Parts: sequence; C-alpha cells; structure tokens
Amino acid sequence: MTTEKLLDKLAKMKRHADSAADIGSEAEAQAFAEAINRMLLEHKLEMSDIEFTEYEKEQPVVKKVVQPSEHGIREVNNRVVWQERLAGIVARAHFCRILVHCGSNRITLVGRAEDIQVAEYLYVTILRTAESLAKKAHGKYYRECFKRDGHGQAAAGFKESFYQAFIVRLAQRLEDLKQQAAASTSTALIRIEQSMQAVNDFMANGKYGTAAPLQRLAASHRDGLAEGRRAADAVNLSTRVIATDAGSRKSLAR
Repeated sequence: MTTEKLLDKLAKMKRHADSAADIGSEAEAQAFAEAINRMLLEHKLEMSDIEFTEYEKEQPVVKKVVQPSEHGIREVNNRVVWQERLAGIVARAHFCRILVHCGSNRITLVGRAEDIQVAEYLYVTILRTAESLAKKAHGKYYRECFKRDGHGQAAAGFKESFYQAFIVRLAQRLEDLKQQAAASTSTALIRIEQSMQAVNDFMANGKYGTAAPLQRLAASHRDGLAEGRRAADAVNLSTRVIATDAGSRKSLAR
C-alpha cells in the first residue's frame, strides 16, 4: 500500500470513527482506533529496506498543533497534567514526541505526517473516552456516597485518582506490547529506532526550552484508582501497537 493510499484510508476511517464518537458509540470509535493502529504498523513492516528509506525521505519530520476545540475538547488557559501525560504516551506509541504550550492544554505532535495523523486520532479518541468514563464513574460513586452518607464528600479526589490510574495502566499496557513485539521481530525494532532517531534529531535541533514539571495528580482515592485501572484495561489497543522509549516537554519540549 502506498503512503497516499494509506493516508486516504486513514482519513476515511477517521471520519467514520468520528461519526461513531459523535453519536456516543465509544466502543465503535475504539474499534476503529485499533484498526488504524494495526494498519499503520503493518504498512511500515511490509516495506522493503529500500522502500522504507524512500518513505523516510518523502516524509520529513514535521510539527502539528492539536487544537482541543477542533475535536470537541474544552480548551483551557492552563496545562492539564493528565492530558499531557496521555499525549506523551500515545505519541511514543506511534513514533512521535510532543511539545507542550505554556498557559494552554494544546499540545504539538512532532513526527512524520502519517504517524502524526494516527497519534492525533488515538490521543483524541482515548482522551474523550477517559473523560466520559471518569464522569460516569464519578457520578455513580457520588450518588452512592450521597445515598449512604447524606453527602458526597467521600467522592472528593475520585476523578483525579481515576485519571492517574488510567494513565499509569495505559502506559504499562503499551510497554507490554512493545516487549511482545521485541520478542517477535527484529525488523520492527530497527524500523522504530530509525523512525524515532529522526524525531529525536528534529527535537534536538529545534532548541526548545524545557517545560516546568506540573504538580503530580492526586492519587489517594482507592476506589478512583481501581476504576481508572479497570477503564484502562478495557480500552482497545491493537496487539501490533509498539511503544518506544523516546519521551517528550510558548512550545516547550517534554
């Protein structure tokens, strides 16, 4: 499959999946995310070494700002720690890195065009899913607390702990998939290293500042942690997805 055909197919799948998300079908949107993941990696692995070299020449590393408002996500005038961490995890799983923006929850993806397209879609899909599941889980827990205690004070910190556990578990799952791939094929690791080296070189030559670390998410609510981990286990991830070790942080490297 040529790069043009792949990107065209990705665009069509994304439109279909976005429609599913708009009508509330989270399961269908995630299923399409899984299919896109699988198609991207298969496309990279089916190329010969010569074709892969030509592909890299034709697709230089670029940057793309992900605007929350364009994806139905509330844009705020501050950085959001769990969203940044999710973006970094998804980016690394798709041969990209991220830049963060001071005073905004926008992020910039750095990578090759088709990798960015997939990473952006997966980031938005999983972010929407996490927000929806956290809201539902928190609402249910709050109602249970109110019914039991006459107030919902016991639900304080539930959502923050949910997000923390969700991110940690998602990262673990992607790392497990990376290890599985490492044991199954050396070609995949070589291709990943080549792809990530180009992105790392781009970041190094960009002379970006370093973002100040954000305060850690509160993670003391036992039930919130349990629900967040359970939600991350339920997210569809292709068995062909591979995470890499490269991470990323006005635009600032992270």
